[in-house]
Amino acid sequence: MTGIPQISFSHLATSTSLSLVDTDYQTVIINSLRDISLVEKYNYIVNEFRVTSKNETLKLCNVTTTGKVFYIDDKFTFSGINDVYEITSKSLDLEITSVTNSKITMSSDNSILKLIGDFSLKVSGEKNVIDVTTMETSLVNTGANLLFSNKGITALNTKTGTALSVVINSTGNCQAGLFGDSFQCILCNTGYFVQDGVCYQNNKLKNCETYDTNGKCLGCKIGFGKADNTGDCLKCSTDCLNCLNNVCLLCSLGNQVKNGVCEYVSTNETNCVSFEQNRCYKCNKKYNVIDAQCTSCGDNTVQCDSRDGVSMESTICELNFKLENKKCINSDGVLIANNGVVSCEDTYYLSSNTCLKCNDAISNVTNCGLCNNKMCIKCLPNTIPDSTTSTCKPVDGCQEYLDNSCVNCGTELIVGFNICRTKKDGCYNMNTHGDCLECDDEHFLSNGNCETKTEASIPSVNCIQPSSKGCNRCEPGYFYDDSFNCQKCSSNCEECFFNSTYCTSCNGESYLYNNLCHSGEELKRTCKKVSPIKGGGCYICKDGFYRGDDQICRDCDSTCETCNQKDKCIFCKDEYFMSSNTFVCKLKSEMSGCTTKINSLTGCAECDSGYFLFGNECFKCGETCATCKNKNDSCLSCGDGLVLNNSLCVPFNQIKYCTSAHNSRCTKCSFWHDISEGKESCETKAVWWVIVIIVILSIVVLIVVFVVIGWLIWAVSKKISEVKRDKAVCVFTMDKSNVRFVKSSTIPIVSMDKSELVFDVDGPIHVNKENRMLLCVGNNSNGSIKVQFTSKTGQMKYEMKVSPNLVLLRSGKACEFEVTVLPLCTSVIKEDISLVVSEFKTGQHYNMPIHFSYETEISTSLDPDELIEDKKLGEGSFGIVFKGTFRGYEVAIKKMKNVSGSDEELDEFEKEVVMLDKFRSDYIIHFYGAVFIPNKICMVTEYAEFGSLNDMIQNKQSDDVSIKQRIKIMTDGARGIEYLHLNGVLHRDVKPDNMLVVSLGDSIPVNAKLTDFGSSRNVNTMMTNMTFTKGIGTPSYMAPEVLQQEHYKMASDVYSFAITMYECFVWGEAYPKSTFKFPWEIPEFVTSGKRLARPEKMDTDLYNVIDMCWSKNPVERMKIEDVVKALSDLKIN
Repeated sequence: MTGIPQISFSHLATSTSLSLVDTDYQTVIINSLRDISLVEKYNYIVNEFRVTSKNETLKLCNVTTTGKVFYIDDKFTFSGINDVYEITSKSLDLEITSVTNSKITMSSDNSILKLIGDFSLKVSGEKNVIDVTTMETSLVNTGANLLFSNKGITALNTKTGTALSVVINSTGNCQAGLFGDSFQCILCNTGYFVQDGVCYQNNKLKNCETYDTNGKCLGCKIGFGKADNTGDCLKCSTDCLNCLNNVCLLCSLGNQVKNGVCEYVSTNETNCVSFEQNRCYKCNKKYNVIDAQCTSCGDNTVQCDSRDGVSMESTICELNFKLENKKCINSDGVLIANNGVVSCEDTYYLSSNTCLKCNDAISNVTNCGLCNNKMCIKCLPNTIPDSTTSTCKPVDGCQEYLDNSCVNCGTELIVGFNICRTKKDGCYNMNTHGDCLECDDEHFLSNGNCETKTEASIPSVNCIQPSSKGCNRCEPGYFYDDSFNCQKCSSNCEECFFNSTYCTSCNGESYLYNNLCHSGEELKRTCKKVSPIKGGGCYICKDGFYRGDDQICRDCDSTCETCNQKDKCIFCKDEYFMSSNTFVCKLKSEMSGCTTKINSLTGCAECDSGYFLFGNECFKCGETCATCKNKNDSCLSCGDGLVLNNSLCVPFNQIKYCTSAHNSRCTKCSFWHDISEGKESCETKAVWWVIVIIVILSIVVLIVVFVVIGWLIWAVSKKISEVKRDKAVCVFTMDKSNVRFVKSSTIPIVSMDKSELVFDVDGPIHVNKENRMLLCVGNNSNGSIKVQFTSKTGQMKYEMKVSPNLVLLRSGKACEFEVTVLPLCTSVIKEDISLVVSEFKTGQHYNMPIHFSYETEISTSLDPDELIEDKKLGEGSFGIVFKGTFRGYEVAIKKMKNVSGSDEELDEFEKEVVMLDKFRSDYIIHFYGAVFIPNKICMVTEYAEFGSLNDMIQNKQSDDVSIKQRIKIMTDGARGIEYLHLNGVLHRDVKPDNMLVVSLGDSIPVNAKLTDFGSSRNVNTMMTNMTFTKGIGTPSYMAPEVLQQEHYKMASDVYSFAITMYECFVWGEAYPKSTFKFPWEIPEFVTSGKRLARPEKMDTDLYNVIDMCWSKNPVERMKIEDVVKALSDLKIN
């Protein structure tokens, strides 16, 4: 590029379009501009671009700048590829819309670099601001610069030399950071906090200000404090800035901590204006802080200080008091403020904090009213300053002064510049030389004197309008001077002003320009039409000339037919044409590639192949293009072996995976790739059959792996089981043991140490407890045998196990078998189990019974086979009662209904049996036991000959049972309830049905017994929760608290017993259906507090006992032991 010129543009107007085409320039320099829009392709041949304009904006529009160097010292907006930009401005707002693989060097500090668009860029410089406004941006920085981006910054912190890399994308959590040894973030996105230059996500704890690296709250916001137990930020009390566990640690300004809360500190009371952190930092005027409190400064003092923390020292005094020896004392005669003299009286001036008299301090000065240390500034009244002596003196003859000036000299004198002079006739004002400056109406001014106005005396030379001050208007061709005398204009001026050469109009031979008259000979040669205004010059020029700002017609450029500026042609000469790109006339012969006639005005209309039309000119396409649309290598088609990619013709081997090209398109790609939709590149495309093969192979491999793993697991588990089994089985050699074997007569190939199994050798065995015996079996044959035991199935009275289940014995070997039996009920068992032996050699099988027996001790778990049912006695909602025999005793067998045999029901039934088994009282029906075998579950109790009390009431007349017998039956029932209560058990279903009468004899100790404890519960487990929602018991006998679903206690059984006594003594229902027609009337009657009245036939003492047992308040009812005593004490025949 040696010898290529440089071009410079200056003073370009706003929106000027600049085109640099078809000319090689080494450097383009723009010195001053407003807004330049450089059209497409301008920089195709420019290697270096310099912008030197100041405080203006340069915009490069529609430009692709490839591999060029830019030197910029002003605002600039551009885009480019592989460019190098050097920023030299001290204050620059640089906007980059889109650059790729470019480098920016910012040689000045404090510049602003604004990045817009997707780009990859390297920036170097120090102390600059980089603002990124778009995402998917890669930035490499060298130097200490500040980076902003509201899109999110991700610091890679991969350092290459001094360069650090960052990426702008949506995953970044940083909004601003500083480049240094590493990228340090200083501002994070919402929901993140910065720590040590890194953004961490907080856990969004409400009112938390700072977090640690684990997201836990370190510090709360102002007005909130942490709670030790939860770690939450809780609001502090009023005026509290920081607290802990609601105890204030720091109060707001003007408040102090007192007893863990904030109290207001009154300024009027304490004189403190700034109170913070429990101490005063600033006091009112005339006070100072000592020991965190405000102390008075003392008299006449505005501000003071305490250096030792005890005594006060004045620093500023009140007005008219001065500071001496750190105290404020009175000062007379001067104005003193802030410990210094600020003003002195008139005729004095201030020097070194002292007032000095003007006349004494300044030599040769008299009558001075205001001065400084060098001169008098203002005189005393009735004096004026004398410029010759720098002093003040009165004016001789002056009768009136105003602001140190004489304004009245009396009737005989006239004031002339503060001098009273003898008055001239007709003169109003005179100068210091005695010349008159203005005359009265009777005179006119002439050469400093006032002349009397007469026709003969008024001067008329060249003056049209004379006045008291001279001539006001001169004749044409004349002007008046400073003395108001008329003087002649220069020869070529028709009229002038101020002086003889300042022309306002010219004669016919000249024209006026810049108030000068110029010769008109040039107008005749260049001017087509002269201005009709005298001296106005030319306003229409001839062809080939243009009118300048000085109204002079000047020559156009040699290529122009007509123009309006030197280089701005309107029409070109015939051998030229007007370029629509530059508006410059170019030679037609220099344009090549045009297929039509070139018009001087419109240029070329159509270009040949290999050329493109730009404006009205033809330009040759790039070397790689077959056809194109502009000179920026924007190809439309390419030759063979080239691919049209992004309007560029690129060899196919430069396109990844492309193997051949034709007709500007890629025609073939390598394996695993296919031609893209636009046929400009190759895209990855999977081959389906390869994927199918890979999937099939993967499935096969996985199946094989799973099969191998499964087999290994099975083999290992089997081996582990065999090892465990071998450890559990005791196999030994018969000859080497001390066991005495007896050869079996049934199976000659085996020997045993026992012929039968007797489990009760030492006495009856326990029910529900395992009993074990050992049995050794040996192999007498020459081959191996298989030995196992089998027992009867479906057995419900016991459970039997034999371990091991199966054993293989070699010849001469024996095995020890453990036989375990678990009795499930009281029983005597004599049964057989089978020994099964199989011989491997012959395949022959042997089966031999082995007798076993046992007898259990007596328990509450009964053998159903020992129960003999006689007849059915009755049936209820829960079961059927039979009369039967158990081991010779008459018993009542109660079979349960609706029992499914579930574990839960069996557990509940067993608990009830355990409780009944514990009862040992003559007044409680005797309990023999129960059958627990499913489908045979029943309870066996003592048989009552007369049935229940209710049965007797229903079946016998009142006269059949005396009142004495009834009292005895009730006394026995009360004793049964007393026994339960003493043992902490509530019956919960006391009624005539559950009192069995065993005898009616008078000499029998017990006539009645209590039964049916299905609802009974231990009171100790119920005292804390005895509210029953299922309504345990019969409603007619339920206490009020039970009906109201309140707590059930022992007093509830007493109430039920009271209703039972009432029915026993009246020998009928307590609540007959004739009176209580509906069932709900009974609970309403009871809960309302009403009770049954005493029948006429009932003894009063009996009714009183009943009445004391059914009180509404459970506390007021008799205890059951008192009821027993009361019934026993009754003397009724």
